[in-house]
Amino acid sequence: MKVLLVAASLVVAGTALPAMASPKDDLPRERTAVMGTDKVQRQQVYVGNYYYRPDQITVKVGQPVELMFNIPDGVNKHTFVLFAPEAGLKINTAISQRNNMVTFTPTKTGSYTFYCNHQAGFLRPHSEQGETGTLIVVD
Repeated sequence: MKVLLVAASLVVAGTALPAMASPKDDLPRERTAVMGTDKVQRQQVYVGNYYYRPDQITVKVGQPVELMFNIPDGVNKHTFVLFAPEAGLKINTAISQRNNMVTFTPTKTGSYTFYCNHQAGFLRPHSEQGETGTLIVVD
């Protein structure tokens, strides 16, 4: 009986995954971070199962960047990894409702990939399921 209940739970969870996996269509894919009066570039980033929105963020080189992550309740654990030492970017941090901000200052122009390296159990890592993006650093 317990095996049957576990199997039924997995089937129900499996049918819910596709609905949770895709981002809302009304969220923008590309954004340029907004420069504040304090010269910090800020961008809100929505995070869900297997996506970041926006997933292409443009910022200016040499100026501080602040990404504020918005994660809905009940969404799996996530990380934000942006590793480009040549541009002064070495970030690998967990993000959640409590830890939802990342700050950094890119030192070189270029395009840099960010991704979530979280992996839940037997599932593929989030990055392999689409939770990736690009930071574009311009003059």
